[in-house]
Amino acid sequence: MGVSLSVAGGLLLAAQRGSAPAPAARSTPHTRSRPLLHGGVLPLIGLHLAIGVFFAALQVSVTAFVVEHRQAGAATPIFAVSNCSGLPAGWLYGLRRWRAAPPVQLLLTTGILMLATWLLLTAGSPLQLGCVVVLTGATIPPLVALFSQLTESTVHPCVLTQAFSRLGSASAAGSAGAAALSGWAIDALGLRGGFTVTATAATAMTPQNLAGLRLFPHPPTSGVDTNKAGTT
Repeated sequence: MGVSLSVAGGLLLAAQRGSAPAPAARSTPHTRSRPLLHGGVLPLIGLHLAIGVFFAALQVSVTAFVVEHRQAGAATPIFAVSNCSGLPAGWLYGLRRWRAAPPVQLLLTTGILMLATWLLLTAGSPLQLGCVVVLTGATIPPLVALFSQLTESTVHPCVLTQAFSRLGSASAAGSAGAAALSGWAIDALGLRGGFTVTATAATAMTPQNLAGLRLFPHPPTSGVDTNKAGTT
């Protein structure tokens, strides 16, 4: 079912030609020499690595938590709540243009994620855990959208596909390593060990975002345009 939805969604997205970026002109040898080694990409790599750790550690930790509480069947609704909470959050985020620049938006969003993940350590039952993952799930669509915006504005258009591929690999590497790390943490430290790995990954995004405030480009904000659009 998941594969079918992914394939169908991908095909529908690929068919939306109206939102496709204009083709970039062929780059010069100079722009190809070191296309992904400038400073702005480094925080993006770290952020994708951290979000990969977050995803894998959260999945392992939630599963271990509900099994320990002898409610293994609660894992499915908890993950469903987490994923569904992102739907209205993503819709609301994309509904308007924000006055704050994307790097500032990213700092605020990861700050909310950091606070929510540390709240996971306070959950005493699957019901409480489900209430907390609503917050974590709601931050994911804005984060993914901001990652894409910053990648597109940071790297040269001729290597944009390459950049997305490298950043996706960083996220996958974080997920692979976190699955083993969080399992070890749970065995060594108990249930809170896995959530500590989750919260640590979210917390690690903050210094990377602070570095990105200086390194990421700051396009003009569009708050004035939003007001005009509302009056036309």
